Amino acid sequence: MQAAQLLVDIENDVAGAVDVCRAALAREPYREELHQAIIGFFIRAGRYGEAARQYRACERLLYEEFGLAPSPETQALFESMKTVRAAERAEDDPRRPFVCDRSTYAAIFRLDLRRLARTGESIGLLRVSLGDGPLGPAERGRVEARLAGVIRQGDVVCWESPQRLVVHLSRARAEHVAAVRGRIRRALEELGLSSVFIEDSIVRPDARPAAVREGILSGSVETM
Repeated sequence: MQAAQLLVDIENDVAGAVDVCRAALAREPYREELHQAIIGFFIRAGRYGEAARQYRACERLLYEEFGLAPSPETQALFESMKTVRAAERAEDDPRRPFVCDRSTYAAIFRLDLRRLARTGESIGLLRVSLGDGPLGPAERGRVEARLAGVIRQGDVVCWESPQRLVVHLSRARAEHVAAVRGRIRRALEELGLSSVFIEDSIVRPDARPAAVREGILSGSVETM
């Protein structure tokens, strides 16, 4: 497998690396590390369909010959592929809210504050805390997918931590923020999240940019 790994690392030759592993599989078809390597190479190249087919082939082979499931390592590799693919689809789906990290959100927030000064509109902010414990990537993906049904395309979601997020509602009045708050709570409870706490606030045109920005990103939202 070292030769296959070198082909990928040095020459970015995924096809060549897969051929090397498949040649070895012809001699040792039950050697699970070879299946793992092929699945990993396909994931690295973004060839998710081929990675899934290799996993299914490995799964079928082990079950038919030994009555066994793939090892936890192989299953984890397959699950990681599904998580990556789900995240990529979320980024590509224009129907979903924009999800970003804290530094990107800080820039978006600054721009929206400038817009407020010109238009006199307000920003609605919802800080959602999930008391069920830190969520993994797959669970966060399900939360984002559910939020897509209750907030607008132009709104922003920023994860502050694995169990806390900010929902940024542009051009939002108090009644809109209250309505969205209720929809978010119901949507998350339908996911089976039993402990959902939501703080809401309105940022008005006369907000102090530095104070508000620091409050949002440090976890103490300032209500205006």
